[in-house]
Amino acid sequence: QVPSDIKAALKADVETWQNFQKLPDLYKRIRIGFIEEMRRNPDVFQTRLDHFLKKTRANALCDTQNAFKISGIPTSLEAFRLDAQLCAFVLTQ
Repeated sequence: QVPSDIKAALKADVETWQNFQKLPDLYKRIRIGFIEEMRRNPDVFQTRLDHFLKKTRANALCDTQNAFKISGIPTSLEAFRLDAQLCAFVLTQ
């Protein structure tokens, strides 16, 4: 389930919404989860959402390494590896 505010942001642009609907479910869950985990930090939440919207509008998948840099939040190497593995799985589907 996509939170209503994120869904509204996706639907605000027809092309973005159409591209989002074509994305694999696993990828959508990963990206939405990545955005949602910063809900209590509005600046980072908005930065992550804006990046996701930009990439989705361009019909491109988010680059995990850049997404972590954009977030401004340090992450453990293990978390990065897990996210990279999940994104690699999505790209091979």
